[in-house]
Amino acid sequence: MTEEYLAARRRAGTPEGIAYAKRLEAISPAEAAAEIAGMFCLCADVDLGFEIACDLQLDGQSAERIAVEIRRDRERQWNDYLKQLEAMSPADAAAEIANTWAAIEDEDLTDEIASRLNCDGSRAEEIAAEIRRLRDQGRPVGR
Repeated sequence: MTEEYLAARRRAGTPEGIAYAKRLEAISPAEAAAEIAGMFCLCADVDLGFEIACDLQLDGQSAERIAVEIRRDRERQWNDYLKQLEAMSPADAAAEIANTWAAIEDEDLTDEIASRLNCDGSRAEEIAAEIRRLRDQGRPVGR
C-alpha cells in the first residue's frame, strides 16, 4: 500500500493524477473508500478527510464523503474484532492482545482493557490476569 500511496501522491496535480481524482469523485464514496482505504490506513480518523483531499488533490467535500465511508469500515472491522475477542477464552484473548498493552502498567491494565474493548470488569480482569501471567513467564506474547 505504501507504494500505491506514494505513486498517487506523485501523480497528484499531473494530468494522470487529476484524472484519478476525478474518477474517485465520480464513483460512489463507498467504492472510492474501498479503493483507497489502504493508502490511508495509518491516518487518524480526525485528519482523514483533509489528508485525502490534500494528498490526492480531491475536492474537500468528496474527500470527506470518502473519509466517512473509511471510518465506517474501520468501525465495522473493529466491532468484528471485538466480537472475535469476546468469543475467545481469556487466555486466548490475552495472547491475541498482549502486545497492544505491553507498555501499560499492571495496575492500569484492567481498566484499559475494559475501556478499549468495551467489556465488563470481570472479563477485563480475567484477560489482564492472563496478560500478567504471560509477562511473568517472560514468554513472547501476541500473534
